[in-house]
Amino acid sequence: MAEFIGNQLGQFRELDLEAGRHSWGSARRIQVGLDIQKPLRRVLKLRTLLGAESLISFTYERLPNFCYWCKQLGYITKFCECKLEPRFNEKQDPLSFSPWLRATTLAGLRS
Repeated sequence: MAEFIGNQLGQFRELDLEAGRHSWGSARRIQVGLDIQKPLRRVLKLRTLLGAESLISFTYERLPNFCYWCKQLGYITKFCECKLEPRFNEKQDPLSFSPWLRATTLAGLRS
């Protein structure tokens, strides 16, 4: 399942089995290669064979500069060009991403 989910985000690389001892609830730590030209995903909807749906939310470790408005890596929200567009309205365009996207590293996990 970890490999399937990782491949939905990008290219699955590794499931950190050591992190399982430190995870909370059903959280798992996986390593995924991401295409930084594409926006990050915050959730993935999965449907079982019986039709039940589940949402899986993601946080990212070692997240570099990231724009919470346009979901792109490489610059911060303060410098986002989409905020300069005439159609942009901060009050009407709520953030779908925020600092919760950055995972906190648990003590004892390997880097």
